[in-house]
Amino acid sequence: FTTAAPYISITVALGLYTASHIAEIIRGSILAVPMGQSEASNALALSGFQRYRFVVLPQALRIAIPPIINQFLNLTKNTSLGIAVAYAEITALTKTSIGNGRPGPQSIVILMIVYLMFSFSISGVLNVVNRRFQTVGR
Repeated sequence: FTTAAPYISITVALGLYTASHIAEIIRGSILAVPMGQSEASNALALSGFQRYRFVVLPQALRIAIPPIINQFLNLTKNTSLGIAVAYAEITALTKTSIGNGRPGPQSIVILMIVYLMFSFSISGVLNVVNRRFQTVGR
């Protein structure tokens, strides 16, 4: 159990940190949907659940996707902070590699390229999702 404690603590910490940001993004997105949309759904006699399911949340999702993309990228990069609690990930592996006699500057450049590839791949996938959910202009 003691060897799993660092992994559990960093997972919980990063999970709570990211969840709080995503919750605020969702809250702000729901509030960004114009009030007229809710009023129109009330005029159509939709229940509160139907109003959110069919009117508010689809529009809020379109607003929320770009900042959520940034949160996923931040989560990927913030895992490198896990070194403080012995979370073995790519930055820790690079430090071990340097300690075993590998050239430091080249290892750091490779690490930066790996993080850049992580960021580009996550951003690319989520930008495809974003384009799919965007509204089409007239």
